[in-house]
Amino acid sequence: MYCPDNGRPNRAVQTVLGMHILKEMFDLTDEQALEQLEFNLLWHHALRLDIEETHLPQKTLHNFRLRLMAQDGGRVAFCETTDRIIEALADTVEIEQVMQPIYNFKAGADEQGG
Repeated sequence: MYCPDNGRPNRAVQTVLGMHILKEMFDLTDEQALEQLEFNLLWHHALRLDIEETHLPQKTLHNFRLRLMAQDGGRVAFCETTDRIIEALADTVEIEQVMQPIYNFKAGADEQGG
C-alpha cells in the first residue's frame, strides 16, 4: 500500500487497519475510536500494542482509510488482523455481533474498488 521509494509509514499497517476494524465493529466516530485506542486495554491486547504505541493522530487514521479504499493491497493485512481481533474478543462479544460490521466494512471497500 505504500511506495517503497518514499519510505515506510509512521505506524504499522496492521495497527491502523485493526483500529479501523474495531472502529467499524463498535460503530464509533474517529474521535471515539482514538480514545479507545489510548485507554482501552482490550484494544491494546487485540492489537498487541505496548503502552508507548497507543497514540495515533486523527490525520493518520483518515489518510490510511483513503489509501485502503483506493487499493487492493490491504486484503492480506485485513484478514490477518481480523482473525487476531476475533480471537481476542471472542470471549467478550458474540461472534455474529463482531463479524457483521467487518463484512460491511469489506463490502464498502469492494464497492469503492479496493
